[in-house]
Amino acid sequence: MTQNNTYISIKSSATKRIALLLFLFSSFNYVYLKHTLNESNPANRVALCLALWEDGSVVIDKYYHFSVDHCLRDGHYYCDKAPGVSFLAMPFVVAGYEALKIAGRTSNLSEYDPNFPKESSPEPNINYKILLIVGSLVVSLISAVALCVNFILLRQLGVATRVALFGAFVLGFGTPFGVWSTVMFGHAPAGAFLLFGTALAMFLSSDRNNNSFKEKRIRKIVLWIVTGFFLAYVVWIEYTSAVPACIIGIAILCTLKERGDTMSDLLKTTGLLFLGALPIAVCFFIYNTIAFGGPFTLGYKYDLTNFPEMGKGFYGIQLPNFHVLLLTLFSPQHGILWFSPVLILSLPLALYNIYRNHYRALNVACLLIPVYYFLMNSSYVYWKQTYVSCRHVTGSLPFLVLPIFLAWSSLGKIFHRIIVFLSMVSLVICFMSINLPASEAMILASNKLVFVTREFLAGNIRNLLYYAGVNPYVSLLVLLVVWGIFIVLFCRACSEKNNPPD
Repeated sequence: MTQNNTYISIKSSATKRIALLLFLFSSFNYVYLKHTLNESNPANRVALCLALWEDGSVVIDKYYHFSVDHCLRDGHYYCDKAPGVSFLAMPFVVAGYEALKIAGRTSNLSEYDPNFPKESSPEPNINYKILLIVGSLVVSLISAVALCVNFILLRQLGVATRVALFGAFVLGFGTPFGVWSTVMFGHAPAGAFLLFGTALAMFLSSDRNNNSFKEKRIRKIVLWIVTGFFLAYVVWIEYTSAVPACIIGIAILCTLKERGDTMSDLLKTTGLLFLGALPIAVCFFIYNTIAFGGPFTLGYKYDLTNFPEMGKGFYGIQLPNFHVLLLTLFSPQHGILWFSPVLILSLPLALYNIYRNHYRALNVACLLIPVYYFLMNSSYVYWKQTYVSCRHVTGSLPFLVLPIFLAWSSLGKIFHRIIVFLSMVSLVICFMSINLPASEAMILASNKLVFVTREFLAGNIRNLLYYAGVNPYVSLLVLLVVWGIFIVLFCRACSEKNNPPD
């Protein structure tokens, strides 16, 4: 079967204009829809930022009490998470910290909120919460860029403008990717960096940019090094992303081989990818040695007091559990297909794309990466600890959405209607979810879809205006008005007049 790949230019003014609108729209939503101001995971990451800035140290003794996600080694507390998100958030947290310092509000940063006694429900004080919001901005902006990259990648691979834009919408607002883009967790940035590496590699592998290293040699070398950097840094964001990063690396080499690169070219590309990964590997080993006593030692080794199950298997990861896998997909309490029913089409359409040899290596990666994430989640002892679906599979969501819209042009009107219908249902469900506060009740709800619908209709809505004292329905109305304005702008940008056919 012959190769069925079509690359188009992504340099048109219409594509750039739509990407800019998409960035503004998604970044506004992710910043506006802050549904919690007290999370143990983000509090620990901000503590690392503050320790680095205040003391030039990775010891978080001063702020560890705001989080259970810490580890104790040799009498000192450390952040047990992969530090990549904290390093990315440093400029934001430092700017917020210095602003608070100028206002004279940093002297009590390590104190609890007096309205929440330590003995009952301890919470950080308002100044620390401000830093939590500021720190989460980096996640929101990275995710907004990821939606733009998703749109541009689909356009580059021959997908029509409207379909590519719709695909970006589905990823950002029709899957749990959007929910985890509003908080300072590592899940959404991990998926984003995997997507960045994939998109850059596909650009470099396209027919318009192929044939060895002779033409635009320096530019190609730099971009291949940057690709390796993205695929390495994602491991520092979320340790479990190491396997998907390797899958993407192999897919890159397979794509280059399909286009006719020689073995010498493949070895050069591999060397450049490793060169981009090298500084991250060195920093990774140095950080682990300083914090945990060895280059290959992770903080989870010293986190057995709060999370004793982490001592089982490989830092809590054991053999996959088929029953848990089914629950992750289909159960009303945990199943991702209840929140994003459109994802049920992902793997069949990835197989369909592979069969017709349409970006075969990319679709194989889009098949293997979700399979890995769901198997990994089913083997993890703390797989249940999540608000919306299973958060540990978030990194796979960009690769679950891509095959659906890559297959669009070869499908008939009936399949188009099925995709649109399931996408709209997913958008409505996830829109309700992203507006709700993270709560213990949501974790324990036996049917999360029923819980989300009931809470949303009851007006239990959280966003920045709500925390400023605005009525929740008024704050929702503001959001809907913004959506309406941007939908009009998107329609105008996608019109035939402003965006002539390719």
